[in-house]
Amino acid sequence: KVIKTGRPYIDDSFPLVNGSVITISARSGIGKSHELATLLDNVMNRDLNPDADRYVSLSVSLEMKVLSLVLRGLNKAVGKSKRKILLEGFSEDEKNLANAYYKQLMDKRYYISQVPTTPNKFYNAVHDFLSEHTDKETVFISADHIALFGSDGGKGKNQTIEELIERTNDLKMEFPNVVFIYLSQ
Repeated sequence: KVIKTGRPYIDDSFPLVNGSVITISARSGIGKSHELATLLDNVMNRDLNPDADRYVSLSVSLEMKVLSLVLRGLNKAVGKSKRKILLEGFSEDEKNLANAYYKQLMDKRYYISQVPTTPNKFYNAVHDFLSEHTDKETVFISADHIALFGSDGGKGKNQTIEELIERTNDLKMEFPNVVFIYLSQ
């Protein structure tokens, strides 16, 4: 079953289905984290994907802290700069928009981990998460970003990323309902 992302570069070229692995790569500051947030918002959107109530998402956020993620979400929801969000009060309309965003944050379909990880720790944690969600139609696992993974046993970055790819393939083969989305520089 095709999962709509609302992003033509995926929907029109490489339709997203269970078992997919997407890597978004670009230099620093281009907006990869923003694109990942947009992708996850879109795939979990019930209007775009009527089965989205049967989806769950685990985001391994190694680059951006939760406060930064929340500020980014409020910025998008309220249309106010992060600085103004932190330093100024909200109008009644902005309070309503912020409240709607808060309810979205409390959506039980979203999980976030900011625990530093290695390919083997990632494999074990994701394996446990996927085992708990075998009843879901699709489980999205995202990592922002893979170059921040630590190594298992003092290996270099290239070997660490190769290990992550191997662990990802192992998980993908065992759990047919998973989609991986990775960011890299």
